[in-house]
Amino acid sequence: MFVKTFFASQTQVKHRFNFSSKENFILDENWIFEVGGKTKTKNQINSLPDSFVVADEAAFPVTTLPLWILGFLYR
Repeated sequence: MFVKTFFASQTQVKHRFNFSSKENFILDENWIFEVGGKTKTKNQINSLPDSFVVADEAAFPVTTLPLWILGFLYR
């Protein structure tokens, strides 16, 4: 639950976000984000354009965005 709370707190500063029943978050009505732990995969949102996975405990942005990188959005 902390992962989703952190995502919301960091993105709401400059973006408008909505919750969804299929995906976790939709930012600015364009970008779709699935947020979870290090084992989170893109299977749930694979067919959706402009979709991303944000994972806690991911070290580098290779196939997923690490949760810590969202801290750079907050100013």
